[in-house]
Amino acid sequence: MFEENNQQMPTLDDLLQLREEPEWSEQDDRRIVNNIGFVFMVDFMYGSLIGKRQWKKDKLMVRLSSDLTISDEAFVLLVLENNWDVFNGVASAEPKYTSRKLTSNKRNDGWSNEGITRYNELQSSVMRNRNEEFCQSVEIGVMNLLYENEKGHDARVKRDATFDDIHYCSSAGSKKKRFKIQQERVDPIVNLDDSDANDEEVDESIKN
Repeated sequence: MFEENNQQMPTLDDLLQLREEPEWSEQDDRRIVNNIGFVFMVDFMYGSLIGKRQWKKDKLMVRLSSDLTISDEAFVLLVLENNWDVFNGVASAEPKYTSRKLTSNKRNDGWSNEGITRYNELQSSVMRNRNEEFCQSVEIGVMNLLYENEKGHDARVKRDATFDDIHYCSSAGSKKKRFKIQQERVDPIVNLDDSDANDEEVDESIKN
């Protein structure tokens, strides 16, 4: 999408902005023109948890927060931040919060304490972002933009005239098929104060 439309790829900072207060096209008040990082995440990243084949359909019809838990959204951001320099071919780059070396130590599922702390921060950030008044309108705007990119402007306008976005987005999707994916993957906060006492809890807190 970005290459085809000659748009600049988002930076890591763009992705970590999450949903931003929306700006709309002067020619079309239902076409969002900012939120480049969030558009990229919805279009290309979050399907890795929901299932790429299913998300290819759902991202055009279902708001993200109806399909993805707060912990899921934070985990995708953590993985990207952890591997950003590696993904971008930075010389001698290493993951930020994990090690490339294979060991028998499964504590924290390979995540450092810094990584777990960062994960907790990202969960809080996602929660605050979802509570913003503009969250729903951004998600609908991005959904409409992706639909237009896939089907064309006329098709999106026709769809807008045939159903109510908010009602449809809240009811669409194959949620029964993804019941297990909808469950929380981690505890909301991982306690690092007593590492030895919390080893078992921490082992279950991050799922690869």
